Amino acid sequence: MASLRIPSAWADAQRELHAAYDRDPTPFPRQPVQVTWVTRGDLDPMPSPDPAFDGEPRADVAGGSVLIGAPKALGGFLWRIATAWRHGVVPHDGLEVTVIAEDGGSMTFTLSPDPAPHRPKGSTDGVLVGELGTNAAACLEVDGRVLWPTTPPVERPRP
Repeated sequence: MASLRIPSAWADAQRELHAAYDRDPTPFPRQPVQVTWVTRGDLDPMPSPDPAFDGEPRADVAGGSVLIGAPKALGGFLWRIATAWRHGVVPHDGLEVTVIAEDGGSMTFTLSPDPAPHRPKGSTDGVLVGELGTNAAACLEVDGRVLWPTTPPVERPRP
């Protein structure tokens, strides 16, 4: 079932689903999915080495000069943010999860870093409980755990 929820209604719908699931998890629609995740670290606005500086450490590029280093650092940070928005990915903490249903529908969302997996990235089979789509109220049943999105899911184009 695709979600047609407006973004501002997602948090309330997600809380309602969570409360109802805690009372009785059986009545919700379920579908088998392929789950892929990547661990994202803290947003470092100035990672070192910075890819904007072709992998050179910031201090070497700056050469001790604020007049040279500061504009390059600011440019690199703005480029990362612009690139992130263009690709639909915003730097964040936690796990970026992509769910792909058997019919080809997919969505991406973030999980809290608390249910950390055994590896920083990977994929497995799981069960999607609830809706599939942008701003969908849903959770994942994976490896005996229930995982709840911390950001609204974003539907991905079908291949």
